[in-house]
Amino acid sequence: MRVAAVQAAPAFLDRAGTIAIVLDRLAEAAAGGADLVAFPETFVPGYPVWADISNTSAWEDADQQAAYSIYLDQAVDVDGAEFTEVITAVRDLGVFAYIGVVERS
Repeated sequence: MRVAAVQAAPAFLDRAGTIAIVLDRLAEAAAGGADLVAFPETFVPGYPVWADISNTSAWEDADQQAAYSIYLDQAVDVDGAEFTEVITAVRDLGVFAYIGVVERS
């Protein structure tokens, strides 16, 4: 089994932009003979970097609420049209994929 570990930056807090990167990297890895393509944790829509440098437990803080509002807005609906593109690509390319996403339920 050939595994491709994707080392790419997401289009931070841009679900559609990051999914486009996912589709490109899946195709690139498949063309290189990968059987499994692994993306980083929370690749879509990106890791909430502010959590490491701010008081994220201050839920009443307006800045925290604004940041998490954007983060939630860019979360992935795994049954939605955008992620269906990823599922279709994985199927068509004949690869398995691990894609770290923040899932909207």
